[in-house]
Amino acid sequence: MTRAGAVARVLLVAFVALAAACGGGTGTGGGRAHGPGQKVGLVVIVIVPPTDPLPFDPRSARLAQATRELTDIVGQPVTFELEAALLPEYRASFEEELIRAIENAARDLVQLKESAPRVFERAAKLIGKIACRYQATAQWPKGVLDPTTRTITITEPPNTRSLVARGLVRDAVEDERDAYLDHRYRTVPPAKIPPEERADYFSYLTHSRPGYGNILEGRARQERKGGDREVAELEAHGEILIALAELGEIVGKSVDPVAVEIRAYLASEAQYLEDAHQSRQETIRRLPKDSAWRRAEATYVRWLTNNASALTDRWTANMVRVMFPARGTCRSSDACSDVPSSFPGFDRFAFGLALVDAWRSEGRPRHGEGDHFEMFDNVVCPHTTGVDGKRNRNRGCTSSFYEQAVATPATRQRLVAALVQRHDPMLVDEVFVNLERTPADRIIDTWRRLEREPPEWQAATAAVLEHLLPKREYDDEIMEEANQLWKRSPENRGVTLFALGWKYQGMDRHYADPNMTEFAKRYGAPVSQGELAQLVRLGPRAMPLVPVLWPTFGKGFSPGEVVAPHMGAFLAQTHAAKGDASPTLRALLSRMCEGGDTRGLARLHAALEDRARARPEDAAGLATLLVDTARCKPVTGGIR
Repeated sequence: MTRAGAVARVLLVAFVALAAACGGGTGTGGGRAHGPGQKVGLVVIVIVPPTDPLPFDPRSARLAQATRELTDIVGQPVTFELEAALLPEYRASFEEELIRAIENAARDLVQLKESAPRVFERAAKLIGKIACRYQATAQWPKGVLDPTTRTITITEPPNTRSLVARGLVRDAVEDERDAYLDHRYRTVPPAKIPPEERADYFSYLTHSRPGYGNILEGRARQERKGGDREVAELEAHGEILIALAELGEIVGKSVDPVAVEIRAYLASEAQYLEDAHQSRQETIRRLPKDSAWRRAEATYVRWLTNNASALTDRWTANMVRVMFPARGTCRSSDACSDVPSSFPGFDRFAFGLALVDAWRSEGRPRHGEGDHFEMFDNVVCPHTTGVDGKRNRNRGCTSSFYEQAVATPATRQRLVAALVQRHDPMLVDEVFVNLERTPADRIIDTWRRLEREPPEWQAATAAVLEHLLPKREYDDEIMEEANQLWKRSPENRGVTLFALGWKYQGMDRHYADPNMTEFAKRYGAPVSQGELAQLVRLGPRAMPLVPVLWPTFGKGFSPGEVVAPHMGAFLAQTHAAKGDASPTLRALLSRMCEGGDTRGLARLHAALEDRARARPEDAAGLATLLVDTARCKPVTGGIR
């Protein structure tokens, strides 16, 4: 049969369940049509006008399987109607084309059911017929679903390669769905959407198809055609985001599945907003306050402020990455940016602090996996403290939470107020240990602001001296602040001594002692007994600095007696860390012997004996020191 001679002929292939088969005569096989229909398994095939013989085998197992799959996925009879002009020139290929058309339609619908179940649910009720029409002027195949006739009409161009190509049925369904939703919701504000229709409305706002995009964004861009392209894109997206954020405000913290889906989508939008500020900062800066983008930002921030606590761990962790983006080390104030400009009005610090508090309430986890741990870890960046007192972290931390918290005098004051309110030295320690990538002047100012709060200031001081002072990029600034403390805060002069001793530790006495003997001239007086006591109260790491500072000590007191009560803690830490306390102890012994500090020697000897008794396994290592502290011959003159 040629295409030119069959334009007026129509082949009607009707597929119905066996129980609902057409009345009247049925075929008896043999490839000939008898009466109105030919029964083929679960379907009835009707050819109008009848052909003799049939251009396909009604008993084909593959044809029966294809029709069963289509009927199963749609859930009701479907009619295939083909113009005779589309029939292949050779009857031998028609059966293959027919089967492939049915299979393609079924696969499209199966895929739609899996990826867009709500779209499929509507479509399944609207598909009663798939009609293929030949159009000589068509350039490519096109499918259109008419819900009133329940027909998908597929227009085929000349030289078509397939009766129903993959994607045509799905495109027709999605086109109809888009048109229906656009007609239903285009002029309806979120507040007027009935609760039972929120899922459809949400789909209307967010649905984006490959090759088509989002219908609302496309229309908005088209309306702004001819203007600035970047502005048009921002404004188009802004209009949708306004409606989405308003819808998010309406559903609030509800656990309804649609509300959960809306929150997740809005949370995912945070990355888009941040990226826009990064790539289109100048364009956004020029937008007027009443622009769709500006209004969208304000609505989004309001929604996020009120609903951040309802986000799942996954989306909270994602929001943390957006709000506290990774930054490189910026130790110069000129190179270290302040709080990002995106999300104007959102309280990033409060958001991060809420997670810090949740971390504290859950026992301060320092190791873990999954989104729940990640959302804490990417804000707090907790360290472990080794037995030697050093802070360590087994993974990197690029969060900018701390950098943002100390970016300006106002943010630093707010951070300090939060630390004082929580009265948590361990939290203070984490804050200052994590400031190792920020400019020194910001660290010093934050440290200074805690000075009137002794517990918090002492915790900050320990982190500054033990963790930050050893870093070359901070030692000068910390030393300068320590010198200022000597002048303004006599009760905290131990900090000055720690910084000064740290600067000269490891230096040979031949070079260090002349600098130490100048101490009284530079600071107005030698180190007193109380000032030395302040130093050793800073912890075991201060002990090795005592021999270095020895020339700075005043006369009339026994440095050994001041140090001895803290010897147990020092020995415990160095032993637990498998460190060697001997260099410090021998340096102390040498200084005491030279200075005639008999009381100090006696106290040191007693402290070593206590340690040997408490831990017999240490006795052998302390034996020589015990002998030396007992028989050391002080120089003439006794205590200086």
